[in-house]
Amino acid sequence: MSTTGNWLKGCGIGCLVLIVLNVIIIFSGVRLLKNTFSEFEDVADLQEQITDLYGEMDDYVPNPDGAVSASRMEAFLAVQNAIYPESEGIGSSVESFRDLKNSESGGLGKVVSIVRNAKSIGQGVGRVLRARNTALLEQRMGMGEYTYIYVIAYHSWLGHALLDIPGENDDGDMTTSERLHENIVDILKSQRDALKRSVDPDPDLLERLEAEILELRIDDERVPWQDGLPDVVVASLEPYRARLEELHVPISFLLGIGAENDHGGFDFQFN
Repeated sequence: MSTTGNWLKGCGIGCLVLIVLNVIIIFSGVRLLKNTFSEFEDVADLQEQITDLYGEMDDYVPNPDGAVSASRMEAFLAVQNAIYPESEGIGSSVESFRDLKNSESGGLGKVVSIVRNAKSIGQGVGRVLRARNTALLEQRMGMGEYTYIYVIAYHSWLGHALLDIPGENDDGDMTTSERLHENIVDILKSQRDALKRSVDPDPDLLERLEAEILELRIDDERVPWQDGLPDVVVASLEPYRARLEELHVPISFLLGIGAENDHGGFDFQFN
C-alpha cells in the first residue's frame, strides 16, 4: 500500500469527509471566480469609459460654495434609482461576513459559511457596480461627483453610518477606505481653490473649508462635515430629503471601488 493509502487509512472516515468537502469548497470557489471574472471585466470596461470622459475621482471640482444644483441632484437620484433594486441584501451580507471572519469559532462550518457569504457579496457587488457605472454614463456623471454628493448627502447631512470595508490590506498599499478619504480631502481642496478664485469669495465659508480640510487630515476616520454642513449646501439638498432617504443604499464601502489605484489600472478588490 502506498504512503498516501496508509495516511488515509490512519486518517479515518471523518478526516476523509473533511478532505472531500474542502475539495468541493475549493472547486466551488474556482467556479465562482470563473463565472464572475467576465462580469467584473465588463464593470472595468464601463469604469474606464467613465474615467476617460470625466477624469479620476479627485479631478472633480464642486461648485465654489459646495452646493449641488437641481439638475445634478436629479442625475444623482437617477443613479440611486438604478442601483437600488440591485442592492438588496448586500449590506447584511457584508455584516455577516465581518461577523464570521471575526468569530472565535473555526472548523468546516465556518469555512462553508464564509464561502457562501463571499459568493453573496461578490454577486451583489457585481450587480451594483454594473448598475452604477451604466447609470453614471447615462447621466453624464463621473465618480468624483457621485462620491461627493453621496458622502455629503448621506453621511455629512443625513447621518447614515459609514460602513467599514471588511478585512485589511496585507500588501502595504492604501485600503479602499483610506483612498476614498484621501479623494474626499482632494475634492474639498479643489472646492477651496475654486472659492479662492471666485469673484467675491465668502471669507466665512473659506475659513470653514480650511478648518474642515485640516480636521480631515488629522483624523482619517472623521466623516466630512460631521459638525454640520454649510447652510448653502444644506439648502441645495433639503428639497430632496425624502427621495434621498427612500433611495438610500448602504454601499459606502463600495464608493472607492472602481477608482484608479496607486499603481494605475482599476481596483475592484475589497481591501
